[in-house]
Amino acid sequence: MAVTVQDVATTLRRGITDPREVAAIELWLRQAVMQIRLRFGDRAAELDIEAVDYAVLESVAARFRTPTDAAASMSWQVDDAQITKRWE
Repeated sequence: MAVTVQDVATTLRRGITDPREVAAIELWLRQAVMQIRLRFGDRAAELDIEAVDYAVLESVAARFRTPTDAAASMSWQVDDAQITKRWE
């Protein structure tokens, strides 16, 4: 299991140079691998390495694209007018 920050950057099609972004991605990569080890225990060694790397890469890229603290919707109201924007 050897996914790197550069692999995530390539998947996202953008450079990642901000030290805070790099640190977050490195943390998420370690956490994703830990979750796999916790889920599969002794059987983790039996997993297909390429499939695990793909799952780790895609999950970290998805988390980078959509942080958990991102707003799902925003509303503005002025007098009788109201606008609501929603994201999925």
